Amino acid sequence: MSAGFFALDALGRHDEAWKLAQQCLNRYPEGDWPRADVAELLWRQGRFEEVPALYQDPRHPPNSGDWTTAIAPTFRDVFAERPPEEAERAFIPMVRAGFNPWYLMEFEKPFAEIRRFDVAIQLTLQVTRAQTGIGPLDPNLNLYRSFEKWKGEEEALAWVRQNLPAKFRKQLIHAALDQRIFALFWAGVALPTPTPDGEDVWLLRATAAALDPKRAAAHSGEVRAHFTSSQTPEALYGRFLLGLTDEKELLRLTEPTRRAESAYYLGISALASRRYEEAFDWFLVCLETAPAHAAPRQKAEAILRRWVANEKSSELRKTKGFL
Repeated sequence: MSAGFFALDALGRHDEAWKLAQQCLNRYPEGDWPRADVAELLWRQGRFEEVPALYQDPRHPPNSGDWTTAIAPTFRDVFAERPPEEAERAFIPMVRAGFNPWYLMEFEKPFAEIRRFDVAIQLTLQVTRAQTGIGPLDPNLNLYRSFEKWKGEEEALAWVRQNLPAKFRKQLIHAALDQRIFALFWAGVALPTPTPDGEDVWLLRATAAALDPKRAAAHSGEVRAHFTSSQTPEALYGRFLLGLTDEKELLRLTEPTRRAESAYYLGISALASRRYEEAFDWFLVCLETAPAHAAPRQKAEAILRRWVANEKSSELRKTKGFL
């Protein structure tokens, strides 16, 4: 039936194609591909405003996998050779419909895969404008990655400097560190100035310095000077990451939350030294000992999830490219 309504549409018999598409959807209301085929027909006919309703039927809501495997790739197939402005016009009704922004972010990936970064960027910007991210950037920084692959690192950094409001700087360096985009961490925008109680920013800097000492060289003196004099409880982690103290100081901590934090930073240190099996074990310790919503647990979990997603957890001895 799908082949039939696409053939009718190609022959210019658009009304007959739509009638057959509706019959197909009525006969096969479940499953991702019949609905994606009908969406494709509407996109090809330029009936962009009608597509969201296909995925708002409470009887057959799309699951997370549908967006990744059917909806976004189908959209890419329709607009792969078309101007970015047309893809953007087709995408705007999906954004306005209020779908989960994480699902809508899936639309950029198929275009990035075929190096249509101009389209990938415009689609991501539509989502971040409607749903706050890190200013105009998405939390996973796929927008920055697309800019970098399309225009190069310098132009990507220049775009961030011009478009990122100062109030989002701390969010940006958190994300840049989590995503291991160290160029963006140090050179994307001016780093937020740590306040007297802003030890979290100093710890971010110490972590980045441990994981990417070459890029951090120009800033390492300032970071070392801070942790040499700081008397906050968290300063111990910074001194450890910078090599100003050893792991025995961390292992002496007995309070549960502090032990979980120690496990996280011991994992970071092992990761920086390419001791991947040890790093993996420390992050697991953090995961098992930290309170449910503690920041170290969330950070350790993010690293482990990325590790598994990259299929490196089963080949720990071969993961030199993890960083």
